[in-house]
Amino acid sequence: MEINTTDINKLYEWVVSPIYNEANESLKNELLDKFKKLPNQVTNGEVRNYNNDELITDMFNHIEYSNSKRFYFLNDHRRLIYTLAKIVLYVSIGLLAGTIIVSRFLNDGILYILFCGFVVLLGISVFSLEYIKKLFDKIATTMKPGDLIKILNDKDENVPITRIENTLGGSDKYKEVTVVESKKAVICKKYRELINTKYTRNLYNLVMNFIATDYLMKTCLSKDDFEYYCEENIETLKNLLVYRSDNRFLLYNLGIYALNLLQFNNSKHYFNQCKAIDANEVSVNSWLIVIDFILSMEAETSGQV
Repeated sequence: MEINTTDINKLYEWVVSPIYNEANESLKNELLDKFKKLPNQVTNGEVRNYNNDELITDMFNHIEYSNSKRFYFLNDHRRLIYTLAKIVLYVSIGLLAGTIIVSRFLNDGILYILFCGFVVLLGISVFSLEYIKKLFDKIATTMKPGDLIKILNDKDENVPITRIENTLGGSDKYKEVTVVESKKAVICKKYRELINTKYTRNLYNLVMNFIATDYLMKTCLSKDDFEYYCEENIETLKNLLVYRSDNRFLLYNLGIYALNLLQFNNSKHYFNQCKAIDANEVSVNSWLIVIDFILSMEAETSGQV
């Protein structure tokens, strides 16, 4: 029987529904149609918020932020400055064209002054647009961990990104192209480049790398990208686990990420470690029920073959 993440989430929804008083007859029938039976349900326990874990709390108490001017440019105000520079560019082009059109009505001195002024204005606006893009990239690669959190909690926007892409062929196989991407995705990618998990053992940087990768995983459109980011974060969480082996946030997320990759035995291993720390937690117990149900179904299916 083929199981996917959608099935897993629906099974979890069924298992945990009594806790939230969410009876769902259509979900029940859908699961019965596919699995012919239903997993047990959790009827009591404590609901925990793993984002309030001591590791996360401690990280926020020590997190660094860029100064207000740098963050002003890094976040949505960059768009305002960029828009103003584009307006100046278009106005200067218009004024320059207008000067040429009416040049026969102006004496040479006035014409020369206007022409030089608008050319300078045009040059400044073009330089500003290019400088703004480069400055954004520079600040993004030297940003502080707190900046990432603030940006991910703020509204998103599109930013122009220049990169080298493989074309369809010809003499110019690789060329520089400018594309529009989500600012949050761009920032997360740059932060991952900034904090290389293979060489850093700073707990807070590793957690921030996890948060950046988690955002990319949840927003990417490609299955291959999803699995890549998933595997990357499993390695990051394992690096963190070396220093905080009994941390529920790390163990719980390792269980979830292993489930994303359909690694049921690995996921069960981490959730069991979570349960050893807190035996009464609803989510952990629910996921263990789901995993055991799936493993039993797989065993039945393989036994019939």
